[in-house]
Amino acid sequence: MEEYTNLILKIRNACIELAGFIELIIGLSTLLFVTLFNFFSIVEKPLEVLVFVTISAVISASIGYGILNLKNWARVLLIFFSGYVIILKGLLYLGIMEFSGEIITTPPPYIKDLISFLYHIFLVIFFTQPNVASRFKTQR
Repeated sequence: MEEYTNLILKIRNACIELAGFIELIIGLSTLLFVTLFNFFSIVEKPLEVLVFVTISAVISASIGYGILNLKNWARVLLIFFSGYVIILKGLLYLGIMEFSGEIITTPPPYIKDLISFLYHIFLVIFFTQPNVASRFKTQR
């Protein structure tokens, strides 16, 4: 029984670290590519899109860093922004909302959106579990 408990703890900790790493990589790679694409004029975006993407990337990288350091503020922000993404993807799938600009991605948008939708549902479910939440440090 103790081996089973230790395995569950290891899996839980690995999922926390993986989520933090994914968020950090998403944020940093987005910042890198936005900077490079803008600098070399590869893709020209309106200023408001550039600002939105840059702010989102900084938030994602910050959340990733905070999750890796078990900061509760990062867990709460991750749950909030994951919920936001779930709502936006749902509105897109239902045809209630649509993007007016083009986003360049390697996988087809419907595959990328489905993966993102499922990933963010997992994040909300996983990070709201009491035994996961208890791992994070609150600032006092």
